[in-house]
Amino acid sequence: MIERLDATFKSQKSFIANASHELNNPLSAILGEIEITLDRNRSEEEYKKTLERIEEEAERIKTLTQDLLNLAQTDLDISADNLHPVNLIELLHEIRTLYDKTEYENRIVVVPEQSIDFCIPTGNAHLLKIALKNILDNACKYSENNTQVVVSLSKEDNQILLSIKDKGIGISEEDLSGIFQPFFRGKNTFSRKGHGIGLPLADKIISHHRGKIQLTSRLNEGTEVTVCFDLTGEE
Repeated sequence: MIERLDATFKSQKSFIANASHELNNPLSAILGEIEITLDRNRSEEEYKKTLERIEEEAERIKTLTQDLLNLAQTDLDISADNLHPVNLIELLHEIRTLYDKTEYENRIVVVPEQSIDFCIPTGNAHLLKIALKNILDNACKYSENNTQVVVSLSKEDNQILLSIKDKGIGISEEDLSGIFQPFFRGKNTFSRKGHGIGLPLADKIISHHRGKIQLTSRLNEGTEVTVCFDLTGEE
């Protein structure tokens, strides 16, 4: 028990340190931009560029803060009061509709298009949408040349299998072991924005729904994320 408590304490300490570091970076950038800009009078164009850089860093803080809140509140949001049947096809189409107003428009292909069979009897639709959207965000973000991301569903025995497959930059075998750790990012991902919260949050949400995430990947070929929902014992 002492060993488990010690491991939990070290994990929490590491999490707090990483969260503080991730928040400190954009805050330092914002303060730096303000300090440099106030050093002397500047042109209207220079002020505009400064505000744009500050806005970008503020968006980073906003995104990270929301991810951290979602991670912290997941356990609280899983209760009998907010569990209802969730149709995964409908949920995926809702997510795809959200992408219609973003740079990822027309990138998501859902197979099959229509079905009433892929339903989780008890789930939290809001949390599942967050989990699946995080996985899809990664698939789109790390894919090259705007290639499509294919989402397919199937049923085997008492399981629903949801596959999300991209043709992106892939993940090295070395990095795969840490991919579900908060704030962990693969060595080939730093050219793209992110904090390393999306997959750990998705994994936590899906595990609360009697599900598991399996991830296979090859560098420069792509990644496939398979979500397996266990329906055994569900009513």
